[in-house]
Amino acid sequence: MEIVILRSREIDPLDGWGDEAAIEAVQKALADDDVIARVEIIESPADLPEWRPGTDRTIVFPNSRRINFSDPLVEPLAARGIAMVGGGSSSVLAQDKLFMKRVISSRGLPTPAWIVSGPGVSARNIVENLGLPLVVKPAVGAESAGVMRCDSEESLKSVIEQPGLLVEEWCRYREFTVGVLGNGPGRMAAPLEIVLPGADAMLDAKAKASGIREAIRVTRSDPKALAATQLALAACEALKIADWARIDIVMDKAGMPYVIDVNASPGLRHEEQHPSIYPLCFILNAGSTYDDVVRAVAASAAIRCGIEPASSLRRSLSSLTAKVKAAVNPAT
Repeated sequence: MEIVILRSREIDPLDGWGDEAAIEAVQKALADDDVIARVEIIESPADLPEWRPGTDRTIVFPNSRRINFSDPLVEPLAARGIAMVGGGSSSVLAQDKLFMKRVISSRGLPTPAWIVSGPGVSARNIVENLGLPLVVKPAVGAESAGVMRCDSEESLKSVIEQPGLLVEEWCRYREFTVGVLGNGPGRMAAPLEIVLPGADAMLDAKAKASGIREAIRVTRSDPKALAATQLALAACEALKIADWARIDIVMDKAGMPYVIDVNASPGLRHEEQHPSIYPLCFILNAGSTYDDVVRAVAASAAIRCGIEPASSLRRSLSSLTAKVKAAVNPAT
């Protein structure tokens, strides 16, 4: 079996699952006696029409969604039916927070009330409708870049001069992040709670950079964590997410969970000081290894695409599935 990690020449840390070190770690995790794992660079959009998988058991593992700021990497491959981790357009659309919230809401799933900044939208109107404090974020983004808290109408006024920002009501009494793996009825999930100093703190880019490991708490036996897990699984179903994702859930004081973000190509950094949260969801909950998480993602994609996964990948998926089922039971 062959797995090709497709990447652009310049890596955008906000558009994919990792930098050069992460790519190396993923390639190392996948390579085995029965798996050829290689990295290939797509230099420009002109390369895509000519790109072909090497075998009928080749899976593409896109490192990013785009080749550059304006040219997509994933959609052209998906349109040709090329087997890949993440399934194509659904993973791209899910990154649009406004699209995500509309789909989630249409399925009756809770997400914080929101208003989009633009002409004719005043800070006073937003505060009257959503209250204070508020969360302001770009409609499209990752790694919590550009996310901020506004505590007054005055501070909000200076922020929303930029059109197209998403302004959300504050529902953050507790915060969870849920790693999701697999497809259909076999989809599994592992939650972690994000515990930050101070009741008014939130997981922004600064909090992530200052040491996310210290802010993580394993809460698999907590009924509230199980409610967050069930909502994360329902969100993946509603958005037609394929293979893997990390879903961010906040909970208000009454215990109501709300979806605030869906990352359908979550980080895979394997660094001691700044590891990605997605593999930690399974490592900390179920005692899995980083390599097993990466292999299980690839195995899930292969099965969905009708490709028999290599034995090493299937073993990792089976092992991870058994461990997660034993440690986390969202049906409880």
